Amino acid sequence: DHVTGVEFGNNTFIGSSSTNLTKSTDNGANWNLIGAGLKVYDVAFGNSTFVGCGSGGTIYWSTDNGTNWGTRTSGTAWDLKHVGFGNNTFVVVGLSGTMRRSTDNGSTWGDVTSGTTKNLYSISYGNSKFVAVGANIVVVSTNSGSTFSLKDDEHTFNDITFGNGVFVAVGDDEKI
Repeated sequence: DHVTGVEFGNNTFIGSSSTNLTKSTDNGANWNLIGAGLKVYDVAFGNSTFVGCGSGGTIYWSTDNGTNWGTRTSGTAWDLKHVGFGNNTFVVVGLSGTMRRSTDNGSTWGDVTSGTTKNLYSISYGNSKFVAVGANIVVVSTNSGSTFSLKDDEHTFNDITFGNGVFVAVGDDEKI
């Protein structure tokens, strides 16, 4: 069992893996199993809601600090690998260029044209834009995830984050 993501919100850490979710409310000292059997690859927090994404296009969400989890229909059967939050919007990315967007805290999800059929592995928000990365692809949205445009199709990145005014992406062969 590999831990694939961790998120912090409302004094709670939620850890995700391919077989369960875990929760810590004491700064990571102790972890409790909260979602046995849930295949969640990543979790994000925004507007008092945790949203997770997983295999087969499944969306998970919790409004009670991860105690109870419900599922939502994403509208795709593709695996969703990562979820980002910014400007009151959740965006999930996945295999074959799949993207979905929610502006109502994960209740409903709409299709987003990513502009690619390449696998997307991660997405982050900062400086009023979403940036998604994947297999030889970087796409950017400046309109809250409504549409994305190509920025790079030569570099593969596995993860991206934003901090101190800078996006940082990491990839294979120690590429940063």
